[in-house]
Amino acid sequence: MLVQFTFSNFKCFKDETVLNLTTSKNKNKKFYSIDTRFNYRVLKTMAVYGANASGKSKLFEAVAFLKTLLSNAKGFDGAYLWQKRYENFRLSTDSKDKSSTFEIVFIIDDNQYRYGIEITESTIVSEYLYINEGKKEVYVFKRSQNKIKYNERFGKKAKTLIDGDMIKKEVPFLSALYEWNDDMAQRIMQWFKDMNIISSNDLPPVPINFIRDETLKNLILSFLKMFDINIEDIAMHETSADTIPDKIKELIGKEHFVGNPVYDGISSKHKVYDEHYSVADYTNFQMEEQESYGTNRLIRLCIPILSTLQNSSVLLIDEFDSGIHPNILNYLISMFYTMGKKSQLIVNTHNSSLLSRDLDSEFMPDEYSESESDIDFVKLLETNDDITIKHPKSNKYKLFIKDQIYFVTKNRYGVASLVPLTDFKNVRSDLEKLYLSGLLDGTPNIRSYYSDKLINNKEV
Repeated sequence: MLVQFTFSNFKCFKDETVLNLTTSKNKNKKFYSIDTRFNYRVLKTMAVYGANASGKSKLFEAVAFLKTLLSNAKGFDGAYLWQKRYENFRLSTDSKDKSSTFEIVFIIDDNQYRYGIEITESTIVSEYLYINEGKKEVYVFKRSQNKIKYNERFGKKAKTLIDGDMIKKEVPFLSALYEWNDDMAQRIMQWFKDMNIISSNDLPPVPINFIRDETLKNLILSFLKMFDINIEDIAMHETSADTIPDKIKELIGKEHFVGNPVYDGISSKHKVYDEHYSVADYTNFQMEEQESYGTNRLIRLCIPILSTLQNSSVLLIDEFDSGIHPNILNYLISMFYTMGKKSQLIVNTHNSSLLSRDLDSEFMPDEYSESESDIDFVKLLETNDDITIKHPKSNKYKLFIKDQIYFVTKNRYGVASLVPLTDFKNVRSDLEKLYLSGLLDGTPNIRSYYSDKLINNKEV
């Protein structure tokens, strides 16, 4: 579970920025959060609002950058990918030469970890890892440049790295421990790998194995049918090898295309009806070209959402509302309250209606109990029946509580800030109206007087 993410001096965020997913153990917040053995609960979902170019996507990019930093991946030229993707705040003389910091707090197997790292554009300045096993927080390692202090209680493999002077200035010590099969580092790095950050502008394609495996494919079909999308089947769309440019063939190897099928996407199967509206035949569409933008969005969101629910991991979706109806957005968010045991969904969005929406009625509990968080979503989807969990007598649950809403704003100097709704006092109802009126943060400042110049070609 993700507990808190803090960073500074990265892209449009100059100052320390905190995304906090904790909430109190108040019984009214029980449905929206996951219990821990510490003095807080962790929120299951969170929504981030903000105007265009305010920094919403950059917030998610900061999390993605930390994953890249820890991946220890290199480009074709041998340089580390994190060095290529690093960008500090460039609009201030005060920050352009300063280091950037990242800290993340998370829970694995009931233990709380706090990992932090400080970097410049080329090197690691400092790094640390702490663990809280229930009583108090103790350090695992502390790093300053290439000098490392390691707590031997947590293993001996670090000693080999340190004594052998094998610590590179560009490589996180946590990554080095992982490569040396340190048990704790293995668990932590797997948690980072399971955390998924996706953008509506660059959604991952559906993996081929999900199309070829009947069980996995039926999960996708059931997911689509939940939203009344009349696709009967999906398959890989085969095309002729003649459509592949010669340069691509030379790059991959021409022999690969001899006698092997070539796929260029997904094929979707639809019913064809006669004049009496009886099924007369079937026809296939090429998903990427002949299905709607929204349908393509849903099928590509399907795998990250279902895998997150199944693996109790963390999913961040940039521009969540792009091309999808508000009712479907509501349903997708609501799934995380009852279908995922310890899953978390963090989205950024412009859809203000979600601020005032009620929880989807299919997921509304009459009286909430912990057991209702243990619903097996895979079994539900595999039934191919309508999913009905409980229908309440009264709809008293909102889609979000105040703790789950953040706003990103940017000032005239280009500095982005992240502000929780809980910072605003005496906010009790009609959040959508308050937000759109500008009484809360995260709305655009529209300067209408510039339209005169655009329309009449006048100087302003």
